[in-house]
Amino acid sequence: MRELIDWDKSNRYAVSLQNRLFKGFQVLALMNEQERISKTLTLTQEKKSSEYASVDLQGECVLEAP
Repeated sequence: MRELIDWDKSNRYAVSLQNRLFKGFQVLALMNEQERISKTLTLTQEKKSSEYASVDLQGECVLEAP
């Protein structure tokens, strides 16, 4: 009976560890997705701002119509 109790306790610890690892991987995946979205939005904003403004040879900023 004692061996069965130890096995049950070990099983609970293993399941708890698996759940924590799974949650950790979920958080890492969400952070990766958030970073990818952030980079995409930043690149889109930079692209739009570069379409509206160009720099001539003297370094002066000239605004262009969209």
